[in-house]
Amino acid sequence: MLQLRIEQQYARIGMEIREPTLKLQSTLPGIEIQTSPAELEMHSSHPRIHIDQSQCFADAGLKSPSVLSADCVSRAYSLAMEGIGRRVSEGNQLAQINGATVQDIAGDIPLFEDRLNFNCRSIPKQRPEISFDVEPVEVSFRPAQVNANLRRGRVENNFEMGKLQIYLLQKNYVRMYCTGQKLNASA
Repeated sequence: MLQLRIEQQYARIGMEIREPTLKLQSTLPGIEIQTSPAELEMHSSHPRIHIDQSQCFADAGLKSPSVLSADCVSRAYSLAMEGIGRRVSEGNQLAQINGATVQDIAGDIPLFEDRLNFNCRSIPKQRPEISFDVEPVEVSFRPAQVNANLRRGRVENNFEMGKLQIYLLQKNYVRMYCTGQKLNASA
């Protein structure tokens, strides 16, 4: 019997594929900050208080130091002059032949003086005079400063395209042949 055989081979293609690649290199952004703090300077002189109590002292019979010293000097001067005058007078009396005796002179000297005088009143009758010297506060202010320097970030990309190469790996074909007994037929 005669057999017809058919052999067939399909075509095959080959592919070389290179994947695309993306290589990224990045530089991070940076910021440099320089600051100076705020400064506040305040200068204040102390207030001065002036209290004038001379009228209060005058109401109490007291005197200021300058007036008191002037009064004491004049009183001491007058007492000294009275004492000198009294000593001269006593000396003149003792110098006379028929004058006073030492006993007479000693009897004229007062032992106790009645100078005590009591007076009651409320003092001071007037308020002291109070005044203030106030100066304003000197203020010096320097605000804070911020200096910023920005260094931008960068991204560098190295992109390699993908590649596809197609080639014929195997050819296709069809082969037909007969096997088995040979048949010779004539017609």
